[in-house]
Amino acid sequence: MQRTLQDILHEVEDAKRKYNEHMQQPCAPSQVAALATRTRNLLGIELPNEYADFLGRTDGLDFNGAHFYGHARVPIAGRHDVFIDDLVEMNLIQREVEGLERLLVLGQSGLDIYVYDADAQQFQARDRISLDVDEEFPTFVELLAHVVEQHR
Repeated sequence: MQRTLQDILHEVEDAKRKYNEHMQQPCAPSQVAALATRTRNLLGIELPNEYADFLGRTDGLDFNGAHFYGHARVPIAGRHDVFIDDLVEMNLIQREVEGLERLLVLGQSGLDIYVYDADAQQFQARDRISLDVDEEFPTFVELLAHVVEQHR
């Protein structure tokens, strides 16, 4: 049975609750729309609809060493010294790395980066150093399920 975005986020929320951690607040529709415009104008890539839906439920994610970027640089819920990074800003920085200029980097962990390849129309987990594709996913929900499973 395929899990939904809501199922996965509930699982993450339950896990975070055990450690008195909280989910990020959702982005307002205007924040998602502004991010989509910035992504298109500054990176030349359309923000995937599934990622926009994700941001409408949680403005980025920090879970057991895996991080997904948000609409802007904002403090992690319940913290003031650790941040969820801005998707566009992180991509502008990472585009200096050969091989990332045509990808939309959605997040990272200690070992992997999580990207959307607009040309292939797929989500990928790639090795953070070599940039080799480790896994390919037709949907963001499947990528997120994979990341959550690996970081339990």
